[in-house]
Amino acid sequence: MSTVSTATASVAAQQIQKQAGLSAVYAKQQRQEAAALVSLLEDGAKNAKQVASSPPPGLGKVVNASA
Repeated sequence: MSTVSTATASVAAQQIQKQAGLSAVYAKQQRQEAAALVSLLEDGAKNAKQVASSPPPGLGKVVNASA
């Protein structure tokens, strides 16, 4: 093997290691973003259920149709 091919192989191996490291970082960020989105959606659903179960005063569930 010549020194040029050895150097080229070494550089290629380093690039592969860097790409694998970056892939791991991106995957971790995507998991964190997905977890944050799930948490946000759960909180929104909980809030919507709470608002629907207890309407504000004056907006009761019974309609007075006697008039």
